[in-house]
Formats: sequence, C-alpha cells, structure tokens
Amino acid sequence: MIRLNFIVEGQTEQLFVHDVLKNHLSFFEVYTFVRRVETGKRKGKIYRGGMTGYKKAKNDILNWMKEDKDPQARFTTMFDL
Repeated sequence: MIRLNFIVEGQTEQLFVHDVLKNHLSFFEVYTFVRRVETGKRKGKIYRGGMTGYKKAKNDILNWMKEDKDPQARFTTMFDL
C-alpha cells in the first residue's frame, strides 16, 4: 500500500484530489491524503490555503516529510500559480 500525500494550494485542488483522484488511485492501492499549504499562524491557529510564495510551500512540504517518514509515503504538490 502506498500513501500519496498531496500539498495543494486551495480548496479547489483539495476537492479535486478527494472527488476525482482518491477513488481512481484506490484501485491501484494508492491511498491519498491531502492538505492545503500552511500560509500563517496567529494565536496558535494555523491558516491554510491561498499560497503566497514558494518559501511557505517549501516549509510546509518539508515539515510534512519530517512528520511522515513511512517508507511507503510519497509526496506531491498541486498548485496553480
């Protein structure tokens, strides 16, 4: 089983992964997980979506890769800049 982690720009891309890719890829035993790119933190609350630059996306991707070190985990992005 492969776990494919998507970091996406916003809600549209997140819905595309959930509504289109998730069902298709599950036939190949590839299971998708998706989250919007972290764009800020205030008072302990994390804000996601609407990417404002490469640096924020890079940091979020690297953080997720540190969190999920499973050898079956894969990572990809979906941004429309």
